[in-house]
Amino acid sequence: MDTVPALHVRAPRTSPRSVVLVLHGGQARSNRPTRASNAASLRMIPFARALRRTGDATGLVVARLRYLVRGWNGSTASPVHDARWALTRLGERYAGLPVALLGHSMGGRVALAIADAPRVRAVVALAPWVEPGDAVLPTTGRRLLVAHGTREATSKCAVTATRCCDARRCGTRSRLSSSSVH
Repeated sequence: MDTVPALHVRAPRTSPRSVVLVLHGGQARSNRPTRASNAASLRMIPFARALRRTGDATGLVVARLRYLVRGWNGSTASPVHDARWALTRLGERYAGLPVALLGHSMGGRVALAIADAPRVRAVVALAPWVEPGDAVLPTTGRRLLVAHGTREATSKCAVTATRCCDARRCGTRSRLSSSSVH
């Protein structure tokens, strides 16, 4: 088993000006390794490609993280440690550049959990799996965009809407976009 997460970084052809870290989904509990062929990880490749295509000319660095294990794993919050590790590596390579986080499902939860990192300026969470007890971090001045289907079976839009309101009270500029079509 790997001892560090996999971080795939694509630098732009122009001078780097910002970084986006793409975070995939996972499971509530699992210590099984996240393989490159894992569906949740593969699901984020089109997002990373689209970001590279549209952001290359403006200096966008696109980084995709593959967690060590598939699960959140209760209070261990396994992927949060991996994501903070990735932010450190990206900070070493691209010191001082602002960072945006893009996460789906558990990846959205991870993004919300690390949104307090100093260089993070924006979070986009797609159908984030959040729990009522998740901490709302002090993220004053950051931007949060959440897209969530109201018929989503795994993650609950009502819980996400509450988290957006909590984030607003903590100084985050947040917006929830919900739809019954997805």
